Amino acid sequence: MVKLNAVVSTKADKPVDFTQWLEALRATDRGLDIERIRGAYQFLKDAGVREQALEQGLALARFASELNLDTESVMAGLCYRTVRDNLADSRLIESEFGAEVRSLVDAMIDMSRTSILELDDPKLLSSQRRDQAANVRRMLIAMIDDVRAAVLKLAERVLALRNALSASDDRRRRIALEAQQIFAPLAHRLGMAQVKWALEDLSLRYLHEDAYRSIAQRLEGRREEREAQIQQLVGQLDSLCRNSGIDAQVSGRAKHIYSIWRKMASKGVDFDEVLDVQAVRIVVPTVKDCYFALGLIHGQWRHIEHEFDDYIANPKDNGYQSLHTAVMLAEGAPLEVQIRTEEMHAEAELGVCAHWHYKRPGTDDDDGITDKLNWLRQVLELQEEAGGLESLGESLGVALETERIYVRTPKGHVVDLKVGATPVDFAYRIHTDIGHRCRGALVNGRPVPLDTSLANGQVVEIVTGQNAQPLPNWLDSDAGFVRTARARAKINAFWREASSHPELLDDQILKIARALNLDAERVKRWLRESSAQSVGQNAQFTLAALAKGSDELSKLLQTRIQADKPVRDLESLRIVCRDRRGLVSEVIQALHAGGADVVRTEATTTDGLVKMNMSVRLESAAALVACISALFELPAVEQVERI
Repeated sequence: MVKLNAVVSTKADKPVDFTQWLEALRATDRGLDIERIRGAYQFLKDAGVREQALEQGLALARFASELNLDTESVMAGLCYRTVRDNLADSRLIESEFGAEVRSLVDAMIDMSRTSILELDDPKLLSSQRRDQAANVRRMLIAMIDDVRAAVLKLAERVLALRNALSASDDRRRRIALEAQQIFAPLAHRLGMAQVKWALEDLSLRYLHEDAYRSIAQRLEGRREEREAQIQQLVGQLDSLCRNSGIDAQVSGRAKHIYSIWRKMASKGVDFDEVLDVQAVRIVVPTVKDCYFALGLIHGQWRHIEHEFDDYIANPKDNGYQSLHTAVMLAEGAPLEVQIRTEEMHAEAELGVCAHWHYKRPGTDDDDGITDKLNWLRQVLELQEEAGGLESLGESLGVALETERIYVRTPKGHVVDLKVGATPVDFAYRIHTDIGHRCRGALVNGRPVPLDTSLANGQVVEIVTGQNAQPLPNWLDSDAGFVRTARARAKINAFWREASSHPELLDDQILKIARALNLDAERVKRWLRESSAQSVGQNAQFTLAALAKGSDELSKLLQTRIQADKPVRDLESLRIVCRDRRGLVSEVIQALHAGGADVVRTEATTTDGLVKMNMSVRLESAAALVACISALFELPAVEQVERI
């Protein structure tokens, strides 16, 4: 069984007895080179490294060993504080312990030079913000190059939080925010549940001290009573499994303070309501035993409807596997049960470190490490495309959600998305170009609006336009077209690039202006006089404001306009097109893509031209501009006019 309570507890560090720890380490037979570790410690001690740095190094080395890291990682943990505090040069570390240990220490040093949250500090000059962004990228790159660096960084953050009680309030809050917003989601994505829980509990202690203390005290007050209840259930389940021939290890599943606090806050329930739910975990030898044990439990107690998840057949995106179920006990209390194999349990607790003494990323037997690092590369790519790191917390934070949805492409490829994701999010998840050109979607073969929330198991097909581009109202949070950080970053990157080539947008903007019955010459002058930042997406939002009747351009350029009220109850558009098969369907699809609800359609055909009068209902003036923009992308459309 995996036990990490000693190193991931929320209590402050006690000095590690080096000799005692080394002998315990030898007894675990983890394949570590005990003599190299002993030699590294003795070298640092003989070199006169101060006691505090040695203690901190020992704590990190111990944590690294408990996380199943290799000899080089343990030695890097020993040396980290010594090098960081300038008590020894990293070149000396290389000469004494090898290039691999130095590389890990250097990666840790690089990561310690950045504070991600300082990116939001308005006092920082633009050049400092660029340096800060470069630091964060270096941190992520270091993690990508060697996953051990990521694990060591997470371990170091746990220890930093545990030892921050004597720090200033500002420092405690900063490192707690980083732990909550950045490092806990990263630990979750790497599958390291124990580390994630420790980071969350420790950050809560500093960010919401009163709530933390209240929950901790109430947990302690109920400890004996709850332990007695859990032990009774554990004994009952243990007998049930063994009498049926299953060699099971049954234990109570502790609730973490952060998870209790989050549930109380999100569901508006009291502490006692959260604690009423008892939880146990059953660890068995084989997958077959998992399902057998599930049958035994459902045969013993009544299963609670809709409370079953098979994460063995359908693992979570971070590789987590287990059976989750809930039953109603005889006295009417609910019981949550997790059932998994020993290997699944190790993976759930330790993630990338689970079966690793040390397996290199990229080998044939890397236990999903490569997949997790590929995800980290995608995060880095997203930040590069977004031109900054403001959405880093959100990008990583997606991984905190315990539920994801899984939808399929028409060819059967499974795509995971955050709950609430739309067809536009799906399109950008498939490919940036597919997202840019998205103009419609079929879900299970039927057309749906682009702001539809997708659901598990659906088959999603994206309809694209040949010359399409992101519509200006997609980034309007009230419109609901985009709900993932990836899609938002891709769209922002498109408009930023477009703004650097304003001449490419002039014709389109003038077409929209004419369709809105605006003074084209005046718009031309405005385009010539405005800066590059005023064109592209901002120009289209300004056109939306003009469509509402505003005419003071000086005021419009001072703020970014996102119209939040309908122009009027119904808008009427006259559309002139060259006749072709499927024309009406294409026009309606373009209007839907812009966010319009088509109420009435009239069409006449003369000399190969189709003239349509359409009444549409829109949420905003921005949607009106988006609809006109989408219509002009259709090759058959020659004229659009707002009636």
